Formats: sequence, C-alpha cells, structure tokens
Amino acid sequence: MELNTNLNFEEFSIPSYDDWKNEAIKSLKGAPFEKKLFTQTFEDIILKPIYYSFDVDSNFLTNNSFPGYTPYLRGNYYSGLKFKKWKIAQTIPYYDAKQINFALKQDIANGQNAINIHINRNEYFQFEKDAIVCGTKIKTIEDINEIFDGIDLESYPVYFNTGDFYYEFLPLWLDYLSNKQINPHKLNGNLGADPFTECLINGGSKYTLIEMTHNLGNTFLGLKDYPNFGIITINGAAYHNSGANAIQELTFSFANAIELINALIDKGIKPEEIIARIRFHFAVSSDFFMQIAKIRAARLVWAKIVKEYGLGIEFQKLNLHCSTSIINKTKYDPWVNILRSSIECFAAILGNADSIDVGNFDFAYGYPSEFSRRISRNIQLVLQHEAHILDTIDPVSGSYYLESITVELAKKVWNAFQNVQSQGGFLELIRNGKLQQDIVNSFVQQEKNYQTRKQTLLGTNKYPLLNE
Repeated sequence: MELNTNLNFEEFSIPSYDDWKNEAIKSLKGAPFEKKLFTQTFEDIILKPIYYSFDVDSNFLTNNSFPGYTPYLRGNYYSGLKFKKWKIAQTIPYYDAKQINFALKQDIANGQNAINIHINRNEYFQFEKDAIVCGTKIKTIEDINEIFDGIDLESYPVYFNTGDFYYEFLPLWLDYLSNKQINPHKLNGNLGADPFTECLINGGSKYTLIEMTHNLGNTFLGLKDYPNFGIITINGAAYHNSGANAIQELTFSFANAIELINALIDKGIKPEEIIARIRFHFAVSSDFFMQIAKIRAARLVWAKIVKEYGLGIEFQKLNLHCSTSIINKTKYDPWVNILRSSIECFAAILGNADSIDVGNFDFAYGYPSEFSRRISRNIQLVLQHEAHILDTIDPVSGSYYLESITVELAKKVWNAFQNVQSQGGFLELIRNGKLQQDIVNSFVQQEKNYQTRKQTLLGTNKYPLLNE
C-alpha cells in the first residue's frame, strides 16, 4: 500500500477559544462552566481550564527575555543549567563536629558538591531560655578545624546560617581562613546573616536594631578581601514554613532585603557591593506549577527592585537557594515525604535554583540516618544525571499556563511589596504585628484547607494508613 505524501492540514480549521468553550459547556450538561472548570488557588489566582497566547502579558516587567538576559525570568545562564548545574547543598544537621566531618566527607564522596552547615544559635545566646536549640555546635576555632578537617574549602562553596549571631561567628571564621591560608578569591559560599528574620523566629535578639546594622556594616568591611563569599542570606523559607503563601514569602523577603540594603547604604556601603553579596533562600512546596511560577516571579520582581537602585543588568540576577518545604511533611507514613520532596526538587530545578537542599524524609524522628541522607542526595543526582531535564535550556518556556500565572503572581508580589513600603517598610510591619498576623491567618487557612480536603496531603487526609 502506498502512503499519501500530499497531506494538506489546511483543510482543518484552527478552533478558537469560543469554539472550545462551547464544546466544553455542552459536555458539562448544564453544570455551570465557571464553577466546574475554574479553580481558585491559595494565592487568590484563578486557574483557567485552558490558556491561549492572549492570556500572557508579555509586557509586565519586560517579561519577554531569553535565558541569561535581564530580567532573568528564565535563569541566569544562556545555556540553562546544562553546563553550570545547580549545587547539591544538603544540610547535615548533626550537633557534634566529628559526626559532621564524617558525614560530610562521606556525602561529598557520593555526589554532594556544596557544604551547608546549620549552626546552633544557642551556643552564642545561651541566656535565652526559650531559644530554639538545633544545629551544629560551632563555638571555637577547634570546632571549625574539626568540622572541615580533610575538606578542601577552595573546591566547595560553604553556606552558613548565622542569622543575628554573624558578628560573634565572623572572627572565628576569619581566623580559620587565615590559619589555613585559604585563597580569598577561591572561597565561595555565604555567611548567612539575616538578623531580622532570626529575631522573628526567636522572638527577639540581644542586639538593638542600631547595633545590628552597625555590626553588619563592620562585617562587610571584615570580608572585603573575600569577594566571592556572600554575607546576607534572606531566609524566606522561614516565612513559608510558618504558613506564608507564595505572595507573602516573596513580599516579606524582598522587604527584608530592602531594609538591610538601605541601612547599609546609610553606613556608607555602595548598593552594588551589598546586592552582589545577597542570597535568597526560598522553600518549595508540592504545589508544582505555582512553585515554579513563584521562583520565576521572584526573578522578575528582584530585577525590578535592583534596577530602582540604578544598577546595571549584571546586578539584577537573583542568587537563589531552594529547600524542600517542611510545613507539608508528615511524621506518620514518612515514605510519602520522599514523593513530596522529589516533586519539590523538580520544581526548584525548573525554576533554575542555584543550589538545592532536599530535606530528609525522616527528619521528624530526629537526626537523619545514613540511608535517609543518601535518599535525599540521590533525588538530586537522579534528576541531574539521569532524567534528561537539562538537555533543554528552559523546559517550561512556552507554557501559556505557567507564563500567565508567573506574571499574575509577580504583579501581586509587586503590589504587595509597594504596599509594605507605603506602610513604613518591613520593620514597621513587624512592630505593629501585621506581618505576624498575616502569616498566622495564612497558616490557619491552610490548616482548614487540609481539614476539609480542599488541599490534599497524601497519606494524611487522603489514603491514610489507618492501622499505623
């Protein structure tokens, strides 16, 4: 039988949106179109059943760029992540320095390529009886020597979380770097200073606001010879894991950053020196498409903010670390946490995160086992080396659905950010309790959604193991 090679598809008309809508209404057999096929998200965005090119506003914040071009909606690199993969930055949360060193060497030998140390704040502020006690004991130069014994810090970026105790930790860190003769230009990573968020988490600090910004200014001076080692990490994940929605997480993170930038400018530090050393940390939940949109929207808004400081396109790149969500993980049936973490890691990759930390599935039971660390690490390794998702520069580009919700989310964040600034800024929002109350309201609504199954938590409110 001969094949007909003279096919002509022009005989088929291209259906319009109205054609599709009329057919959809017929199939609903009287059920209301808007009620059945439109969905309202937790961020108050209406999801449509089908998207067309006219749904995408390509003008908002110059949202019509290529990868590697401002506003970096599609990532910081022309070639995507293929030739500059994200860093696998798993947190190793053990308290003991020897245990950290042993686990770190083991994990680096098996694929981890960034060091992520969560320092125990209580070692520095022991007078706070109700302080949260978690993380690694680093209080002396001997502790640092023990943790990094046999590890080449010129080969791996090292990230800390020094919150509001960065000023106490900094002399130890500088002494260690000097003693080990670390090349200042080869040291990468971030100190992790974020005093305001740390105060929110712990209910205060021993430092006044004036002391905090004074200490932060001196920290910039102290690290001036280490140009590739960042200083500030805005911990937006803390807002997310307290119950904030995507809009609140981005809005409060950017407002926090602006507060610190302006305070440091008042100390005589140039904005380009400050912004070059800021890193953002966002958490990623299992709401797959919304989380990709959140990361991409963050890039749009940050580029706009940096531009307002009169800085060029190179400074408009968002330096981004992502971690998997904690608030949606469960103690019972912890194996489902592996599924959630895999989805969340995938979303972070598609959003072009610079580094990713996949949480341990059994964290609710205490310190992770070697097995759970391996599972978390391998989620990233499989996606990086076996899933072929890096063969395309920007796999999600061209999706009218994703591009539409990205722009809509960016607009909401920009409007919310402007509203915060008009009310006096980030610190004023904390003083009057509005920031805290907004997050509480969001948390309560999420809890209600889970209880009524409006939001699904697999293994908990859907298909739970009742005999467990």
